[in-house]
Amino acid sequence: MGSSPDIVVLGHHGCGTSIVRVHHIPVAGETITAWDSQHVKDGGKGSHQAIVISRLGGNSAFIGKIGSDEMSEASREWLVEDKVNIRHLLRSDLKMPKAGLIMMDDNGVNTIVSSKGVRNTLTFEEVRPCIEDFKSAKMFITGFEIPEKTALASAKLAKELGMFVILNPAPAPEEPMGVLDYVDVIIPNETEAKSIVGIDLHAEIDPIEVAKKIREMYKVGVVIITMGGSGVFGYDGRDSWSLPPVPVDVVNTTGAGDAFIGSFSWALFNGKSIPEAMQWGNYYAALSVTRAGTITSFPYLDEVEAFIKERKQG
Repeated sequence: MGSSPDIVVLGHHGCGTSIVRVHHIPVAGETITAWDSQHVKDGGKGSHQAIVISRLGGNSAFIGKIGSDEMSEASREWLVEDKVNIRHLLRSDLKMPKAGLIMMDDNGVNTIVSSKGVRNTLTFEEVRPCIEDFKSAKMFITGFEIPEKTALASAKLAKELGMFVILNPAPAPEEPMGVLDYVDVIIPNETEAKSIVGIDLHAEIDPIEVAKKIREMYKVGVVIITMGGSGVFGYDGRDSWSLPPVPVDVVNTTGAGDAFIGSFSWALFNGKSIPEAMQWGNYYAALSVTRAGTITSFPYLDEVEAFIKERKQG
């Protein structure tokens, strides 16, 4: 854990999530009864991505902030178990971390409510020396489960230090992001893509038009939109790639986006082209949704290779 990482992830690491199982996701004003509820091992988008990279054999580091209570200490061990570099896992004096809530229907489709808690106290001033300490890293990933200003300022610094920058604008930002010409790849899901270009969240979209609008508005390099059961779409200003979903029996879609981003980043770091890395992420995320949980659902390299081989032979 003392060596310099190749891929740095800045984000949130939580201390578990309550999963409520329902037959369908309720609409506004509706009262329903859950048929199951449990507290599970779950981190945050950033720590999940770092864990995925590590499970694939990558050398990842996670920068974030946790509390100083027993639950936070337990969640720290999840990162240690997966050999993620936590040299810059910061601590807060807050004693009561807030767990998230996932509501999941019978088809494995979920709605997630997260609370800010410790993560909302993370400042750029705190993380700047951490990023600078990892300046030899080749890739940097961040998102908006931490304050948006912290994430964006950190991404800009990482670019200045020579890193390849990937931004996951999730949750969709509450404030304007401005020009993001220091972002090499932006990876929103379909809902987030609509939100950041001002499209009604219930509207049907043409992914190429939305991707073009994202590039035009934010000046990013590559746009990749993950679309759940509709696959994944990518556009770099010249070429576009549309990959269908890998057919699987879905158990739980929670963490699928994190699985995609972590495995896509690992594949890109290891020399895959953008469309090749997208395909790798597509397979990885597909395998992850056949399993329960988030951290517990993320496969290891040999499992993914076997899954890909089986699907290609089939």
